[in-house]
Amino acid sequence: MATGALCAAPSALAARVSVAGATLTIAPTANERNVISVSAEGDSLRVEDTAAQLETDGTCTLEGAVARCPAAGVTRLSANLGTGDDELTVTAGLRSLVTGRQGADLIRVRNGVTDSLVDCGEDVDQGLR
Repeated sequence: MATGALCAAPSALAARVSVAGATLTIAPTANERNVISVSAEGDSLRVEDTAAQLETDGTCTLEGAVARCPAAGVTRLSANLGTGDDELTVTAGLRSLVTGRQGADLIRVRNGVTDSLVDCGEDVDQGLR
């Protein structure tokens, strides 16, 4: 007869996605690698992370690995990638403030907006337009 204990699986690491006023915010909740894309899709903003599960505060809806946020009135993106070797691609036409922090990050802001501010942070990073 086999015996053993069942343990709950640890909660998944995530990045939190939210909308407040005119700003879509992406913030780390733990030290994880993120591969995030932000795009416009109809009347919503689509945020996808193919490396970690996203979470939201209720201002956006989750559909698998994708958070859909209302685009009405949103003109800015604030993204903090936290630690880890992260990737971020922004194609939505939002003024973007991106902070890479620690890790070897790849940041692509290809949204046609000229006043985006990208701070790659520590370590060896790449910022592409």
